[in-house]
Amino acid sequence: MKREQKSARELANLIANRIGMPGVRIAVHDDPVYGWHPTVFTTPAQAVNAQNAAERAAQELRPLYELSDERAIDDNRPLTRPLPVLIDGKEQSLCTLGHAATLLTEKLGHRAASSDWQSANQAIMVAQENYTDAHRDLATNLVEHVCRVERLLAPGLRRHLNREGGL
Repeated sequence: MKREQKSARELANLIANRIGMPGVRIAVHDDPVYGWHPTVFTTPAQAVNAQNAAERAAQELRPLYELSDERAIDDNRPLTRPLPVLIDGKEQSLCTLGHAATLLTEKLGHRAASSDWQSANQAIMVAQENYTDAHRDLATNLVEHVCRVERLLAPGLRRHLNREGGL
């Protein structure tokens, strides 16, 4: 039986509706074993319960849906400024909402608080839905903050921001 294709956002919304926990944000990303996997962003007090509930919901939904390749990462609308980042040792320019969404769904955070990742993810989703300069600027700033904390900003940008008092 062919499974219906859903974007990462659509799968995240389905899971969020199933678990019905307020204050929980969900990101869905590729998984080599299961096809796709949910990650929960919430307060530490409810993180374990929310992640377990999301994983149960994903188990129920995987037979019905597969993660499509046409996700929000294909959004080519620009951020307010490019962000030079180091990904796997290579300097890249983070220029679009789609690139930022990819970074936030595929990179695992180690230094930034989950609330920072959640805020940046949410800002990107809002900017994708309501494409205004204010929303793009907020998304760009929050993604830059996560990249700074995670030490993903390219060294040239770090030096430039240090000279101008940004870091």
